[in-house]
Amino acid sequence: MRKIVFALSAALALASCTTTQTMKTATTLKTAAEARTLTIADLDVAPERVTYTYTPSDDVQRGGEDNVRRAAEAAVLAQHGNADVLLDAQYVVKKEGGFLKRPKVTSITVSGHPAHYRNFRPVPESVWENASLAVTSVQAGEQELTNEPLQKPEEPKLKLPNLSFNGLRFEAHLNAIGGFTFGTSEENAYVGGLLTLGCRVMPQLFVGVGSGASYMFERKYVFVPVYGNVRWYFMKKANTPFIDVKAGYSFIPKKSDYDGGFYLSPTIGYEFGRFEVGIQYTFQKSKEHNWHDYNASCTDHGIGLSLGFRF
Repeated sequence: MRKIVFALSAALALASCTTTQTMKTATTLKTAAEARTLTIADLDVAPERVTYTYTPSDDVQRGGEDNVRRAAEAAVLAQHGNADVLLDAQYVVKKEGGFLKRPKVTSITVSGHPAHYRNFRPVPESVWENASLAVTSVQAGEQELTNEPLQKPEEPKLKLPNLSFNGLRFEAHLNAIGGFTFGTSEENAYVGGLLTLGCRVMPQLFVGVGSGASYMFERKYVFVPVYGNVRWYFMKKANTPFIDVKAGYSFIPKKSDYDGGFYLSPTIGYEFGRFEVGIQYTFQKSKEHNWHDYNASCTDHGIGLSLGFRF
């Protein structure tokens, strides 16, 4: 066990004995005589970090996230010999929230080093002599500050808005796509990009709208899809597989022998952190209208790779 010397206030010292005394706070430490009620103690710290996952009850959750953290820390201390304090405490909080519903804590994992107070004893006289000099110096500095003219307060800094509302989290997805098409017309290689804007209405459900462009190398024209998007994440983790469906209509902005049509593009992929990779299928209807005034319907199927980043 590692030992650390800690200074404790009079409140802690008096709580362990039956003698009645007046407790002194930091604001009453004007002379060394008033500060003599303080004690010091050794702190035995466990060398190994411990980890504990705590699932809060509804009553604990009603007290807010800080109350859940305190309850989790108390549970860790109780599990490890009723330790007095948890040093270097770190928390991993998991929450759930639905549509227009305030998110709540489902579990909290806390880790740290449990420690016990040992060997309570009075503070040596030499410490009080140095402390008295320090208090005197601080009081003199405060007196000098009161004689200085008032400074103009700093202007408040502009803060970016928090893009969330009652559990909703707004997101933007940027994807680069590429692959090959086959179907009614000849085989075509294509590349493009898609931008989708929307929100996470549930921890595993994203909905949004977007647009983009795909360039066909053989035909030498661009499809511009406009679509709605629904995505489902299979797990409530940063690394999770997902299924994504985009459906809408594609336009061909430049005059050509083709008109746009119905657009459908499901994707199966995997997200790790803010990055994602997936296999994308594309169904694209179009119409060829410059063949002896004959309008021919075309259907293209595409298979490609999608690489994305989430903002």
